[in-house]
Amino acid sequence: MLVFLASYWLAMLLPSDYTSYATILVEPPSVSQLLVETGISGQDLNTRLNLMTAQILSRPRLSRLIDQLGLYQEESEKLTRDAVIDLMRSKVAVIPVEGALIPGASKFQIAEINTFQIYFTDDDQKVPSLVAQKLAQNFIDEHIGERIKITQKSLEFVAAEEQRMSGQIRELEARIAELKSANIGSLPENQMSNQRHLLSSMISLQDAQSELARAISDQAYLVKRFAVAPVETGDATLNPEKKVQALELELAEQRSKGFTEKHPDVIDTRLQIDQIRAQIEEQKQQAKEGAAASLTFAQLTVEAELERAALRVTATREKIARLEREIENMKTRADKTPLVAEKLDALERQWKQLSFNVSDFENRRVRASVQANLERRQLGEQFRILEPAFRPREPSAPNRLMILGIGVFLAIVMGLGVGVGLEAIDSTLHRARDVQDSLSVPVLASIPAIRFEGDMSRERRRRRWVAAVASGFVLLNLAGGAASFFFSNGLPGWLVPTQPRAKLQASAPETETKPGAPAPGSPARPGTAVPDTPIQ
Repeated sequence: MLVFLASYWLAMLLPSDYTSYATILVEPPSVSQLLVETGISGQDLNTRLNLMTAQILSRPRLSRLIDQLGLYQEESEKLTRDAVIDLMRSKVAVIPVEGALIPGASKFQIAEINTFQIYFTDDDQKVPSLVAQKLAQNFIDEHIGERIKITQKSLEFVAAEEQRMSGQIRELEARIAELKSANIGSLPENQMSNQRHLLSSMISLQDAQSELARAISDQAYLVKRFAVAPVETGDATLNPEKKVQALELELAEQRSKGFTEKHPDVIDTRLQIDQIRAQIEEQKQQAKEGAAASLTFAQLTVEAELERAALRVTATREKIARLEREIENMKTRADKTPLVAEKLDALERQWKQLSFNVSDFENRRVRASVQANLERRQLGEQFRILEPAFRPREPSAPNRLMILGIGVFLAIVMGLGVGVGLEAIDSTLHRARDVQDSLSVPVLASIPAIRFEGDMSRERRRRRWVAAVASGFVLLNLAGGAASFFFSNGLPGWLVPTQPRAKLQASAPETETKPGAPAPGSPARPGTAVPDTPIQ
């Protein structure tokens, strides 16, 4: 009896824990995936559930929820807020449902998890349903916010990348324009025209060289003709200065032919130049004296032709120099063309790649914008409360029947054990056979117990007294256990006067509390009766 009463006290003293849960269903997108691809369809649901669970069970959120529902008032007076949050977090569980709600689903069947339940346990019968429903709503809000945030960040990232690559394209276009302006005439598109111009210039150079040779030949011929031209005065000759120029031209021609200074023609020409220069000095002296001689008509004609020949030689040489400069310029351009073409080709490849990327990101931006609109309108994957949290009717723990059963079993076992033990250690002799076995002597006679009426009356009174005391002790313990149960878990609802349903609903706040929930900031009072309806 003592063991049974101890188990009874233990079962009654333990506070009751009530558990409630809300079931959340993950619905597929309302719009076909073939038309619009959702923003986070590639992410694993379990991974997202773990992330959202960590966010929802974070310290700021749980602390705000404790303040809103007025939870753990007594614990908050003894413990720190972190310890209270850890206590609440230990009573929350997010459990996926693997085909439990699907009829005929095998427990060994591996399927995608699209349903999960949020459990909360508390010693107040009204609190678990409120907290479980609040956490489920937080899950839904967090899911919507997370999807909108992801699609919005994707849209911003795509727009930023598109803007960055557009800036790179503008920079490349400026570099290409600068390269083209710095290498005008050396571009790949000028290669054919440069080759035609080079060929034409080389042909013109050959013609000019031929023309120069003819002009020099004509000039030499005119110099010799002028030297033998008839004069009207016996010793009168061609203009000495012109003749010196002609002889110098002839000397230059001889040197161009490879004649050295010891060649007879070169020596003869030098002597003529010296003689004519001496005549020039003499003519200058005579001019001072007014004795200058005049040229004949034939000499004047040859002199004019010689001047034209000299001008033609000078012009031809200038033309040749110009053509040589043009040819050199064309060769320089032709040599620069491959290098310029290589640089342009590299820049144009980068430009084409960036243009392709910009076009691709434009398409991605359009898709991201559509996905963002899809999530804002809540047409993508959605979390829906399939089963709202209900008010638990019975405690989930402790299992008092199991505790009492274990107590009864232990009481019987220990009672039998004590009886057998006492009988085993009892050395009292109760029968004549026990005396003969113990003393090894025969028993001659045995006198039975002689009880009179007074003795039997006293024995009956003693038994009644012991039974009354034992019964009182048992009843007292049973009543004390029942009182401890009500002390730990509150009075039953039928012992507390209840308010009418309309008044209770009218007095409940519309923002945070539900029918039967304590007002925010006030502790949950045990034994308060509330309407027994599920939280919607």
